[in-house]
Amino acid sequence: MRSPPKIDAFLRICNASKNRFPNILLYDRTRVKIKDNFTGMGDYYHASYVDSYETKKGYILAQAPFDDVTQSDFWRMVYQIVPQLVILLTATSGSDGRAKTLKFWPMEKEERIFAANKIKVKSTHMEQERDLDLYELLITGTDGEAAVTTLIHYKKWIEDREIPDNLLEFRATVKIWKARAEKKNRLGPLLLVCPTGVHRAGTFVALDIVLDRMNKEKRVGYSKTVAVLRKQRYGCLTFFEHYSQIADLIMRQAISSGIANPMAISSRK
Repeated sequence: MRSPPKIDAFLRICNASKNRFPNILLYDRTRVKIKDNFTGMGDYYHASYVDSYETKKGYILAQAPFDDVTQSDFWRMVYQIVPQLVILLTATSGSDGRAKTLKFWPMEKEERIFAANKIKVKSTHMEQERDLDLYELLITGTDGEAAVTTLIHYKKWIEDREIPDNLLEFRATVKIWKARAEKKNRLGPLLLVCPTGVHRAGTFVALDIVLDRMNKEKRVGYSKTVAVLRKQRYGCLTFFEHYSQIADLIMRQAISSGIANPMAISSRK
């Protein structure tokens, strides 16, 4: 009989205030550990490594920062990991006006300071596209090192359980920016951020993995992908709405790419 995954770091009293949602666990085996080089703030952030289709630890799924401490911890993590892209999968507020996330990143030409003046994050360039804001970020630390990454703010994902109608198009945009980052030798993981670090981020990652597999192998493997994802990041795709809507998107893509036969599908109904 297998032992349940360990969650020791999640349960430590010193980390309790860093968990935005106390019912969303963090597995020790896959959690991102922050090197405590110069801040004395510990190694904890509610974020997990997840394997992509081609790369071990190809993604990091993270909760959005929600206060001063978690903002500092988040940027400490980014400074250490240097993600290829930071992808924020939420509008800043919902349709009811309630806040979904802090604006934890600098606006255009702005510089913000985190981690007790140890880390500076500057927005050196900004672009706006439909439903997107894109920020080129320069992150520097007191140790003299500097890191560059791009933050993509996908503003159309407003409600937790409703997947935007252009999610496939957004994924294509992410692929374009990923290719641009690779040309600049930015080879870190994709950092997916949402309020929980689970629901939207896990949904996008499941879609991305399955479509990458379809492109290379001409097969789907959706349920197995979700099972593996859940072993690496607790709570992914627990909403029926997300699971079923992603299944529909996968089917649409399978039909359009010739992997699935729409006549055979309709005959089974």
